[in-house]
Amino acid sequence: MSILDTRKKTIFYLSFTIFCVLFGTIYEYFSHGVYTFFMIASFLIPLVLGLIPYGILYMINKELKSNIFTDLYDYSVIILTIGSIVKGILVIFGTSNYLTYVYLYVGISLLLLSIICNIIDNIKLKK
Repeated sequence: MSILDTRKKTIFYLSFTIFCVLFGTIYEYFSHGVYTFFMIASFLIPLVLGLIPYGILYMINKELKSNIFTDLYDYSVIILTIGSIVKGILVIFGTSNYLTYVYLYVGISLLLLSIICNIIDNIKLKK
């Protein structure tokens, strides 16, 4: 992944974070005073797991090797964010569904898999 790609991912996560803030604010404005942590904090996932790491990499001009594992990382961040929004919508609506936990399990599994595989890949490159 080149510096330009790191910049694009930083801009993507900035946009995604802003979208989550606006979506959560507008949705809760029309929710008749019902608030949920899942909707309020949904912007924290792309902020902490996406914008901050890629922003730091961009600022220090660090290139990442673009591979399936960095893509899995991005997918895990998106899955966790969408899962938080869906859970927030269901809580505001006044219902629940056990399938919302699938987002959590799949997102965390992909996140851990991508991190472990990136570490293994970096160890192999150093040898």
